[in-house]
Amino acid sequence: MDTETGLSLLEQQPKEVIARASIAATQLKAVVDQRGKVLKFQGKEYLYFEDWQTLGRFFGVTARVTSTEEIREDGRLVGFLASAEALCNGEVISAADAECTYDEKNWQAKPRFQLRSMSQTRACAKCLRNCLAWVAVLAGYEGTPADEMVGAIGENGEKATTQRAQPRGKADWKWFWAKVRGELGLDNAGVCSLLGINSVKEDLISRQHKTLEEVYDMLKRAVAEQEPAAPKTEPPAGGEDDLFPEDDEPPAQPPAERSEQTITNMGQMLQAAREDFGYSKDTVLLILGMKRIEDVVLLPWEAYGQVKKHTAQTVAARAGVSQGA
Repeated sequence: MDTETGLSLLEQQPKEVIARASIAATQLKAVVDQRGKVLKFQGKEYLYFEDWQTLGRFFGVTARVTSTEEIREDGRLVGFLASAEALCNGEVISAADAECTYDEKNWQAKPRFQLRSMSQTRACAKCLRNCLAWVAVLAGYEGTPADEMVGAIGENGEKATTQRAQPRGKADWKWFWAKVRGELGLDNAGVCSLLGINSVKEDLISRQHKTLEEVYDMLKRAVAEQEPAAPKTEPPAGGEDDLFPEDDEPPAQPPAERSEQTITNMGQMLQAAREDFGYSKDTVLLILGMKRIEDVVLLPWEAYGQVKKHTAQTVAARAGVSQGA
């Protein structure tokens, strides 16, 4: 880069630089959303080489491969090493090397030309990343190219996976709440309490740039950690009396009537079963014949009705046995 060009860049005010980068970041996000492909890993999003190329074009930056070499150990081909450069106005502004080898799980059975090509892709993506990562971060993405993250496995066993990008501002709230209420039995207050937030939209979507899919996954993990799944067992052959542990005996008298409006989610259903019948969650699941609360397909009010009906039948059966004795 010549002295005149360097001085012209130095003369730009930080506000002007950020303003231009913000425009590029917004346009990049729009392109990625439209293409619908990102790599997600541990709640973060990574851009593929095609996206780095797009970002480079916004600033007149392109990448080119300068060399590709075989990597051999004891005469055996183990992979390829590629070198690449990023250019702007004919000047080299960044350079990088990258490998793709057979010891990577995803590439062990691939033909050699694919490994060669991937080493070149990674090198080009990396040299673009070296000079443009700060703009990608403004758009909400990680600075590491996705091509280097494919196959990554986190400490908790989570794998990096390619997913459809969800456009920010076009969140499917209807889908989200249908899943949360229907499968997890949570309402808005329950979600906020479980995640320790005040608002899903403000705290997670706007501030942390989470997608609704990511929030739903967070809730599933939180529910699983808070309430371990009860083992699914069949009713014992001994009859209705054996269905209930000693501390979960059905009540001698039926509880007061409840209205459908008071049981709108599974959490309220479990609370009602505990207050009205003294049942634990495990006993409720046993009555419903389910392993986990999220497996219950009945509406919360219907599930409560089934528990209530079962309890009434059990009380009546015991009363009959007592009178017969």
